[in-house]
Amino acid sequence: MPWAYDTERYAWVARQRQTEQQYATAPGRRMEFPRRLSDIG
Repeated sequence: MPWAYDTERYAWVARQRQTEQQYATAPGRRMEFPRRLSDIG
C-alpha cells in the first residue's frame, strides 16, 4: 500500500495540541504541576 497523508489523524493531533496549549496557558495552571510535585516531597 502506498503512503498517504492521513488528514483526519493530523487534524486530530492538531486539535489535541491546541487543547493542551490552552490548558497549559490558563491562569493558575502553569505552576500547578510543579506545585503538586513539591507537595509530594
